[in-house]
Amino acid sequence: MSSERLPGSSSALDLSETVSDVGSHQESVSAAGLKLNSMIYGGKPDESLNHLRYVAYMNQLATSFLRPRPERLPPSGRAAHFHVCRVHLQVVQWKTLMRDFLDPQDWGWKLVDGQLIPIATDLEAALEDILNVVRRKCKADSSNPRGTRLCSCRKHGLSCVPACKNCYGELCHNVKQSPVDDDGENVLLEDDLITDDSLEFDSPWYEEMIVKG
Repeated sequence: MSSERLPGSSSALDLSETVSDVGSHQESVSAAGLKLNSMIYGGKPDESLNHLRYVAYMNQLATSFLRPRPERLPPSGRAAHFHVCRVHLQVVQWKTLMRDFLDPQDWGWKLVDGQLIPIATDLEAALEDILNVVRRKCKADSSNPRGTRLCSCRKHGLSCVPACKNCYGELCHNVKQSPVDDDGENVLLEDDLITDDSLEFDSPWYEEMIVKG
């Protein structure tokens, strides 16, 4: 019979025992491991790593003129999930002295060309628009640069955003128009809301280069 502990307690010891318990299921291991990681980075057990990552990123921007350093940010939730799974697998192998007690492909590894490779995450590195054009910087060589092919956003079929250097997503005609209600007020769409899932992506830093597309 499994001696699995459910990660309902905020005790670091209880959470650690859940991660290392041979009988724990992946859902319990992941939940306990994410809570432990949150505590390691100074968060409360109910604070997500994605939220802590976002707060740490904003603190870097607010306290330094240097470029943000992603290596100093907490891991994203999905990256931590796979790391915790691999930790559990390793501990179970040590406890049972059996390498085939659990299937590595169920615990943070994938098989590539006959070799096991750790899964870093199962999400894209960034949103599609950021992967296409990392920094939207219109050249000011024209009296109307944002109305020409000099606008990198227009060139790649994207709408200008507040990160655009010259137009700030406002001073041009290449801005995504939001619908308005009967009173003339902008309607907030679901895609415009910042959710915990949207914070899963790596925090963007705008470089003047084309990544793809």
